[in-house]
Amino acid sequence: MIKILLIVMAAIQAFWAGAAALHLAAEWRLSKLDAVAAQALYPWDEKYSLILGTGNILRGNPDGAIPRLHDVVTRAPRNLAAWNNLGVAHALRSQSAIGSRQSAVDKKKAERALIRALALSPTDALARKNLAIVRGQATGKYELAMIGS
Repeated sequence: MIKILLIVMAAIQAFWAGAAALHLAAEWRLSKLDAVAAQALYPWDEKYSLILGTGNILRGNPDGAIPRLHDVVTRAPRNLAAWNNLGVAHALRSQSAIGSRQSAVDKKKAERALIRALALSPTDALARKNLAIVRGQATGKYELAMIGS
């Protein structure tokens, strides 16, 4: 009985050490600005999808950002930064298709995402500002939420 317990404990420690090493490898890839490789090493951590989605927005590619950010909010529905950034991505895409039906759809999706962000944190200044811009009540540039570790 003791031998079985020791074998199980050793297996758990080996598994835990392997998971820790995998996480360190993913963080190292991220430090080398390779979030794609980091996500491949550690796919269950939505942080890398958030980074990749936000990076797509910064590069002016909301079409590439939306699926990544949608993945984050699906797996982590309380992620305030992801909801805010998803709203910004939809708002930017709606601006690039002004006058089309898709523009109106994206504007509604942006509004819903930003309302969801405000439901999580009613005092969040970024989500408030971004929602006011989407609704036409304010002017200026959209702001992305900072990505925490």
